[in-house]
Amino acid sequence: MRILLSVALAFILLLPSPAEAQIEKEVSEVTNTTRLESTDMRPLITESYPGHASFRAKYERTPSDSSFQLSFYGFAEQSTDMSAATQVRMQVDGQPVAVQEVQSKTRTMDGSVLEIKHVSFRRSAYERIATGNRVVAVIGPLEFELTRPLREDLRLILDRVPERKAPPTAATDESGSRR
Repeated sequence: MRILLSVALAFILLLPSPAEAQIEKEVSEVTNTTRLESTDMRPLITESYPGHASFRAKYERTPSDSSFQLSFYGFAEQSTDMSAATQVRMQVDGQPVAVQEVQSKTRTMDGSVLEIKHVSFRRSAYERIATGNRVVAVIGPLEFELTRPLREDLRLILDRVPERKAPPTAATDESGSRR
């Protein structure tokens, strides 16, 4: 009996925790697009949304462009102000973070509503969101907090996406300056 209990306890301890971050890489051979994306939705903390809200992180690189993205999902009994909102404001440690683009979708399924906001960022803004202490998303009048432990996916994506090095400028390139 003790052996069985020990094996069961070891098995439970080895299971990944629900908050453990994991990302998945997908490469399309047809479009040559690379995606790194959270495998699971992460819960958002909110007192103002009348349903359940969550988010996922994503990086996408096409042959011509790349973007970092957060997708916000709201599951409610009926459409809310989240569907009507055209802007998403992000704050990291009380300071605003620039948003590049917002795309909205609303779906009805099984008598409930799924409200979706896809928000794109430059790397620097995404990095601030990933590493900040307190992160808040304001969608219309609704406020959502992205807790630090649940933003680990963002940090994992940043670790796997190398920063682009800018080409040297005339002021920094000393190879051609001889006096």
